[in-house]
Amino acid sequence: MENTLSSTRNVHYHSAKYVRTDANPADHITRGLSANELNDPNHMWWRGAPWMKDPPEKWPNDPIPPTADPPYTRIAESIPTPLIDFERYSTLNKAIKVTGFVLRYIQRSLINSTNTKLKEKFNKIPVSSIRLLTALERTDQFDIWRANTRLDHAVIPSETRSPILIPTSKDSKLARLIIADVHETMFHAGTENVLNQLKQNYWIPRSRQLVKSQVRSCIPCRKSNNLPYSYTATPPLPSDRVSISKPFQSTGIDFIGPFISKENSKITVQIIDSFWSKWHAEYLTTIRDSKKDPDPLHAYRSSSISPKPGAIVLIIDESGNTPRSTWHMAKILSLSGSEATLKLHTGRTIQRPINLLIPLELDAELDPSESNLISNHPIKHSMITRSES
Repeated sequence: MENTLSSTRNVHYHSAKYVRTDANPADHITRGLSANELNDPNHMWWRGAPWMKDPPEKWPNDPIPPTADPPYTRIAESIPTPLIDFERYSTLNKAIKVTGFVLRYIQRSLINSTNTKLKEKFNKIPVSSIRLLTALERTDQFDIWRANTRLDHAVIPSETRSPILIPTSKDSKLARLIIADVHETMFHAGTENVLNQLKQNYWIPRSRQLVKSQVRSCIPCRKSNNLPYSYTATPPLPSDRVSISKPFQSTGIDFIGPFISKENSKITVQIIDSFWSKWHAEYLTTIRDSKKDPDPLHAYRSSSISPKPGAIVLIIDESGNTPRSTWHMAKILSLSGSEATLKLHTGRTIQRPINLLIPLELDAELDPSESNLISNHPIKHSMITRSES
């Protein structure tokens, strides 16, 4: 159908002819005929138009007037489809096995094939859509793309002198599979170690950015290297601690009982006024900037990520007797001040301080039954006071 339309559109408009309705047999049926007219053997429907028996020079010549439709241009975009879709594979070994199986099948199919064009197309080296400088590329005896470097005279393996070239786009799945394989082979080493090992056999443009991204997205590395949540913000002091009151009127633990004194002495009033003046000027300004941070390096040993319900975290073992790889994972259900309610994989619900939780930068959806437990309570001071009624 597409070929017919294409050939018809390529015909110039004045090459077509127009047949009038009274001379077109097809129009008689569409416009209606009686049974007697249709049964007439001499009718145009059965005999055809009379002018069809004449030579073409005598046919009716009614040219079609040119239409006022503007010309149009068809744009065909070719989207290259890779033979092997690497997005379907999670490891490099699996992708290599599938690719080898497909290529062996194609080679066996071409042995007995008589289609020479198909063989030529198979033997032709594909041209990448991402081309680098031609002077930096070459192919070896196995038609593998390799990068030309300035280390031709170095006493190093040939794979390092001319590493395999992996053209990359904005996010190449093949490059990520190779980096992930090197990262796991080196037992989850850091960015620099993985990058140095990668350059022994491969040359990948933007390799440092890709290696950093892969190391940061590695779940085992997150479990081993991520930092716990930071301490919550210090809550405001209760009114009993910042307002003028009698000694021991509001205290957490009453050690000496009620303090009874006579207030009929003028010197006592002066001492009290002097005490509260110093208390406002010195003590209040001192505790204003105090924070619950016993470790001066805490800012460098905690994560900048804020906890939230649904986050997957790693629970720190306070005993220090178990390795980090055996710590339990849990999901945050709710937050209340400096504590979090967690749900373990066994379904048990526990509470732990947020500074003992290490975020894995993974979020999970909360079940409807769990969403009822979410409550963001305001942060309150941990001191419990006893005030006079």
